[in-house]
Amino acid sequence: MKFEKQMKKHIDQVFEENVPNPYPTPTKQSRFPSWLKFVVPAGAVLAAASVATAIIVPNVVGNALGPISSGNGSSSSEYKESLPFSGTDCTEMTNFVFAPKNDRMIPTFDSKIVDRTGLKSLQKLTPYFKDSKNEDFVLSPATHLLCASALAAVSDGMDLDAFGLVDPEEDTIHLLEQWNCSYSTTDRSGTLYEWTRFDSAVLHQQVGGSFAFDPAKCQAVADKYIATSAANHSNYVKQAENYFKQAIGLDIPVPVVPMNGDGVLTYAALKMKDLAIGTYKTEKRDFYGKKGTIQVDYASIGSIDAGKSLRFFDGDNYVAFAFNNCAADMLIVLPDEGVPLEAVSLEEAYSEITKRSPGYRNIYCYVPYFHVGTYSVDITPSFTDYMNGKEVLWSKLLANPDVFKRFMTSFFVMQSSDFEFCEKGIFGESITVAGGSSAAMPPRNPLLIDVNRPFYAICLQDNFPLFINKVNNPAESTSIK
Repeated sequence: MKFEKQMKKHIDQVFEENVPNPYPTPTKQSRFPSWLKFVVPAGAVLAAASVATAIIVPNVVGNALGPISSGNGSSSSEYKESLPFSGTDCTEMTNFVFAPKNDRMIPTFDSKIVDRTGLKSLQKLTPYFKDSKNEDFVLSPATHLLCASALAAVSDGMDLDAFGLVDPEEDTIHLLEQWNCSYSTTDRSGTLYEWTRFDSAVLHQQVGGSFAFDPAKCQAVADKYIATSAANHSNYVKQAENYFKQAIGLDIPVPVVPMNGDGVLTYAALKMKDLAIGTYKTEKRDFYGKKGTIQVDYASIGSIDAGKSLRFFDGDNYVAFAFNNCAADMLIVLPDEGVPLEAVSLEEAYSEITKRSPGYRNIYCYVPYFHVGTYSVDITPSFTDYMNGKEVLWSKLLANPDVFKRFMTSFFVMQSSDFEFCEKGIFGESITVAGGSSAAMPPRNPLLIDVNRPFYAICLQDNFPLFINKVNNPAESTSIK
């Protein structure tokens, strides 16, 4: 009993620390004690207390699995002997949680992984922006890549080069560490004027009782931002939402996935706030969108007399420029007048602006505030060239991948994302889930750019594309969450 109380106390403390602090200060990196990385005492059964959201850490794996399902929800005992777990009611399925926080100063993104993955991640998602029916649209290359690398880290038969991955285990850890840190700055009076926070996590989730996780393999992929869990069909979405809410404070809903029977899911989520309070001067201006002319709030960047030296590229049918917010940059891609937004090459604009020696122009510009959200978007085709189909997905994680191979009937990738740019700065959230069921000198006079028509906005961190926004109708007023 004493051990159980100690574990519950520690878990409660960890989850309290996981809730994002509205005024974070950099602290030393903290990790789970080694005895909590994976607790499996022989012959003991620990009823670990649920922590506010029913996320619990067991010390046994025997109760983690329910009756074996044939893939359509029906029970079968044919493969029961192949699974090293005793069967229980699926409603009692438990979770392995490994996700302590790491608050520290924001590091510089390793340029090598950006060079390998940045453009490829953006290219995977740009086809979804070419559809003119998607008037206001946002997707996250960051969670897309993180989900891919996390899936590759526990799978076989993956085409790593499709996403620019070299070692998926190491790449996954690098991405998670990059997007789990915080930074804040105050002026001489002690007033907070800059605040940046990144929070991210990965969850591998078994749904139903057919595809048992191998505890040794769970331990092998476990890290401070990675969790492994098992759930039943009625609560797997709620469980994932609770985990990400508790672990990183994610507010947007988990994407609705087409689960027809038992299966395995890999989630990757990112939450960011990059605030530079009081930085932008706001004024009302006209925006000429598909719905006609509307008045919206604009941020003015630079000064009308001196402008501001910004990364700039003049394409064949667009202009692209990037300005800094706090820890992140905003890349604006503005078509020439009369040019449809879908005709602009996002890949070219991104590549030109993120070159090691981009051009610079003295610019004074107006950029409208906007808020774009897209939820449960099917982006399965973005993974089609990532799988060669020769091996069993998740086979490193599963106790018996042959069971899963027989029952898997579909593979899908879904994403939900939300992004906002307002007078306080930028805010973004995204979650991607993959699963199966079965500088030149500036000119004297600044160049005036008025972003008064549909445009693309890409949020960059050290040149890695975190969010891509297609903005046809910016909101008249926005407020950061």
